[in-house]
Amino acid sequence: MEDYKGLRPFYCRVGSKWRIRKYIIKNIPEHYTYVEPFAGSAAIMWSKKPSYIEVINDKDKSLIDDYKLLKTIKDRKLPNANYFKSIESINDFYNNAPNTPINKLIKSLLLRCNTYSNKAVGVLYKKGSPLTKLKKLDEYQARLKKIKIYNKSYETIIQKYDSPETFFYLDPPYEKSKGIYKNHIIDYHKMRTLLDNVKGKWLLSINDSPFIRKIFKGYYYKIIKVKSVGGVAIGTKPRNELIFANYPLL
Repeated sequence: MEDYKGLRPFYCRVGSKWRIRKYIIKNIPEHYTYVEPFAGSAAIMWSKKPSYIEVINDKDKSLIDDYKLLKTIKDRKLPNANYFKSIESINDFYNNAPNTPINKLIKSLLLRCNTYSNKAVGVLYKKGSPLTKLKKLDEYQARLKKIKIYNKSYETIIQKYDSPETFFYLDPPYEKSKGIYKNHIIDYHKMRTLLDNVKGKWLLSINDSPFIRKIFKGYYYKIIKVKSVGGVAIGTKPRNELIFANYPLL
């Protein structure tokens, strides 16, 4: 696909594929409908050229509610930048700012980008102003305008949108990801069976392990090295990411 200047993900997310977006995007085949059944930060969607029909889905209801707020919000009255100059002032804003629509959006952004390992739980401990992204709010909303947003199981979304003209990008929770995601339990055998019968094209990014290699054996695959900065949740040392697809990879 041709080069496209996209946006950084609006919401931070442990396991975001921002660092490998270029590899994934260059391997996206021609398609009519684009679907992310495990959206998370939706790093690939934000980075790639828009498709005719686009769908993002996640089982995390609070995350999907935040995406819907981002898509529909009309409030543009940003707070003073002084609120975000120190971790103390950031926490004060987070705990005490009135719940206007724009403040709700800011709080969702702080929760997802200023918590430990971007896990959206616990106290805010990182500095970082949300205003940089909020100044591009019109661009983010324009990108989301025609995107369908769901809070359903990945199986339901795949079955709903499967067709020969559909491309699915799958970024499910890794093995042993308890404590990282709210919905971390994935039956990879069941996923394999479902993908065996998909009419469209799909690409899957997942952790490297003997178990995962065995589950998806027989499909095209590549091993790419990822320099992670995910803290304790993913690790800071370079790691292997497995890329599987039902079509040849570059």
